[in-house]
Amino acid sequence: MKTELNKALQATENIQEYDANIKYILSQKIILAHILAGTVQEFKGMMPEQIIPYIEGEPKIDSVLMEAGLTNKGDRISGSNTEDSVPGEGSITYDVKFYVRYPKKSKKFIKLLIDIEAQKDFYPGYDLVTRGIYYAARQISSQKGVEFAKSEYNDIKKVYSIWICLYPPKYCRNTILRYYLEEEIMAGNTSKGHFRYDLLEVIMINLPHKISEDETNPTLNGMLKLLFSPELSKETIMNQLEKIYHIPNSEELEGGVQNMCNFGEAILERGIEQGIEQGIEQGIRAMIKTCKKFGKSEGEIKEALQEEFQLTMEQAEEYIKSCE
Repeated sequence: MKTELNKALQATENIQEYDANIKYILSQKIILAHILAGTVQEFKGMMPEQIIPYIEGEPKIDSVLMEAGLTNKGDRISGSNTEDSVPGEGSITYDVKFYVRYPKKSKKFIKLLIDIEAQKDFYPGYDLVTRGIYYAARQISSQKGVEFAKSEYNDIKKVYSIWICLYPPKYCRNTILRYYLEEEIMAGNTSKGHFRYDLLEVIMINLPHKISEDETNPTLNGMLKLLFSPELSKETIMNQLEKIYHIPNSEELEGGVQNMCNFGEAILERGIEQGIEQGIEQGIRAMIKTCKKFGKSEGEIKEALQEEFQLTMEQAEEYIKSCE
């Protein structure tokens, strides 16, 4: 355990590795299939297991593997570069980018382009949905010369930009919001058939504050919160994933979950160790700073302070305010 903790403490020096582990977990095809089943209209009513075969092509993740032995094997998304560069528009990097083909009644397959973003900061200085729209628009504009040429705009593929907000504010916790194009007849009447304007959707998945105790009604939000809950043990997470969400155990997924648990322990352990070395008060402040650095919500920080330093709720609030 000490060896694993030392690994985790070293890893927390680089938040990029923490973020990479989240992306690594999201890259598992069974996890992607659950996300698609819960958000993408074209897969509505399908089981995640039925969706996996439709995840095709050479999808990419912007991540590095953190543990030896967790190689690009198994059912997960792999790749080396997710940068999208368009002349005159700058460049952006997607967290997880891939495409799927879904079957229509005519037995023709339609291609969808998907990107999934994991977001810790809900207030980065702009509305997240505007960034989601920009990412989706860029997926459309970058198709020219790849998915369509010249003026063949009917060959544009529909895109989804799906955002997983790990620590949303209280007013929107445990929600899924959908933003899409919709036709409105502003004058006159028309019997014209459906125009092909449904090319862009942005989905915002706002995770709950805590894991629900209601195991009889499993949800996408609950599954994602379970995956990214470092306060739970790996065994608990893997057991609940299999029991509640029917996600089979795999070496790759288990490795990602273990790293997530190590990070959670390291966040708390680092604050405690600094408290011993620098004094309790300095340790409390160091713990608050570290937790904020990793996107912990104020409620989660309060609970950690109460448990580790036996503070009252009022004392915890005062320390948090003094660190702002």
